[in-house]
Amino acid sequence: MHWPLQVKDVVALGRYPHGATDPARLSPGDEEAVMQAMQVTDVVALAPRLVTELSGGERSRVALARVLAVGAPIVLADEPTASLDPRYQIDVMKNLRGIADSGVLVIAATHDLGLAARFADSVLVVSNGRLVAQGKPAQALSETIMADVFRISAYRADYRDEAVILPWAGV
Repeated sequence: MHWPLQVKDVVALGRYPHGATDPARLSPGDEEAVMQAMQVTDVVALAPRLVTELSGGERSRVALARVLAVGAPIVLADEPTASLDPRYQIDVMKNLRGIADSGVLVIAATHDLGLAARFADSVLVVSNGRLVAQGKPAQALSETIMADVFRISAYRADYRDEAVILPWAGV
């Protein structure tokens, strides 16, 4: 995000595929989609600020709001939690999980194995450009895969009916 646009206008750009070519002239439906996306990502208070003046984490949340404003049937997220404080990492993953639960295909690339284990239906592990494991998080992130691919061991548990995988030590 290199142009000094207001946050609300950046999020409104997500409505461009729906014919909203001017963020200052949105239809009521487009306005609603933009506001809902900003509420979900907790950036409403940032609306009048210039995106170039935001922190990296704030910019990431604005970028996610823009994606959500599109309302696309497929969402591709590359490292969606990078540069975010832990609270917002969890919020982003909950938002992506909610989108997936609504019927949208969400594909997220992440190095955060703990968040992948907690929020993903299916995990694909890629190493050196090759798919080496695929399946439920506990299966795809097995002890063997963790050791062979990531060269780590992990602490494993269940908390509130969710898988917890915490990278622990190098092997």
